[in-house]
Amino acid sequence: MNKDDMAIPSSIPDKVIRTALETLRGEFGEEDVTWEVPRRKGNRPTKVYFEARELALLRRAKDRVEAVLAAAGHALY
Repeated sequence: MNKDDMAIPSSIPDKVIRTALETLRGEFGEEDVTWEVPRRKGNRPTKVYFEARELALLRRAKDRVEAVLAAAGHALY
C-alpha cells in the first residue's frame, strides 16, 4: 500500500474538506483509495492521510481534492 499525506490550511472549514473528500467516494472504490482525517488541533493545518494500492490512484485522489477545494473558492496554493 502506498501512503501519503496532504496538509490543508486551517482557513478552510472542516465542512468544505469533508465535502471534497466525499466526492472521492463516487470516483474511487473503497478498496482503491482510503483516507483518514484526525481531529484538527487549534489553528494548525488539517492533515489528510491517504492510502492507495497504486501510486497513480493516490496522485489522482489528491489532485481531485485540490480541484474540488479550488472550485469551492479555497485554493491550496
